[in-house]
Amino acid sequence: CARRAEAILQASDDPADARRLANLYGNRGIAHEQMGHLVAALADYERKLAFFQKLPERTPEAALDEALARNDIGVIQALLGQYNDAEVSFQTALDRLTFDADAPFLHTGRTLVLMDMAWLKVLRHSPPGTVRRAFQQARASRDQLVDASAHLYFTCIDLDEANYLVRSGQWHEVDRTRLNFLRTQ
Repeated sequence: CARRAEAILQASDDPADARRLANLYGNRGIAHEQMGHLVAALADYERKLAFFQKLPERTPEAALDEALARNDIGVIQALLGQYNDAEVSFQTALDRLTFDADAPFLHTGRTLVLMDMAWLKVLRHSPPGTVRRAFQQARASRDQLVDASAHLYFTCIDLDEANYLVRSGQWHEVDRTRLNFLRTQ
């Protein structure tokens, strides 16, 4: 079904269909990622990114979409063990998220990228201070969000950091007060 839709959208000259095609690539990338087909997921996310790179107008929404595509690519690269490439993808995603007072949704994208960058630091076995700073940056970004559901979504920042601390023998540094607060949410 997706292949037929892809062929139809590729044949269309309508700009709206080009965006639909980019969304199809993103959704198919998610499906491939969930099934463990990481190379296929990477290819789909790269196709999605190509659409946003070709847009003539750089709106905040387009910048966010491009950053999220780059973030998806970084996640797959990290899962494939391509840590240097993942770091470049995450940093480029972060660079695309310039802030505009009228576009608060960019802060949510920034928090996601910072969270994934912290996760990458753990995977890379970065020095403890580097890992802790990465989690602090992600948490500081999350704490600027005004949407309560976004705060709930990003509780994994605290959980991931606690997991890192326990697994690295630093269990005494786990912020139990924060974890107890999360339990009540």
